[in-house]
Amino acid sequence: MAAIDVKRTPLEIMADLKRAHSVLSGRCFENCVIAVLALSRKARLQYILGFVTPPGYKAVPHAWLLDDSDQGPAYLDPTLQDGSQLWQSRSGEFIYDERYRMTKEELLAWFRSKYADRIFDDIGVPEGPVRGPIINAEGGLE
Repeated sequence: MAAIDVKRTPLEIMADLKRAHSVLSGRCFENCVIAVLALSRKARLQYILGFVTPPGYKAVPHAWLLDDSDQGPAYLDPTLQDGSQLWQSRSGEFIYDERYRMTKEELLAWFRSKYADRIFDDIGVPEGPVRGPIINAEGGLE
């Protein structure tokens, strides 16, 4: 398994996420779905699911982003960057284990399949309460 080097999320993406969803802390799945679906005009973001292991802790299910920009691919973790003092001081020691990757089109297809009986808004998200794909503790996609 190759090491995943996570970069600091650009201020523009962080500001847009905070405007769209004011509380970033503890909401990695929501934050990353919003980023891929609503912010993709600014960057070619992909939704990444896997496990993160903070230094001194056990691995936990987590979501982060892949920005496949003209400058090359970069992994980003806006949730931990915003809400974790440990990440802010020791981000290079966090271990990321990618299990699933979804482009905007794949994420929208997942919503269409999961919520086939719903009406979809202009960006392709079903109306009403929804939950994007998550990874469970066993590594399965839900």
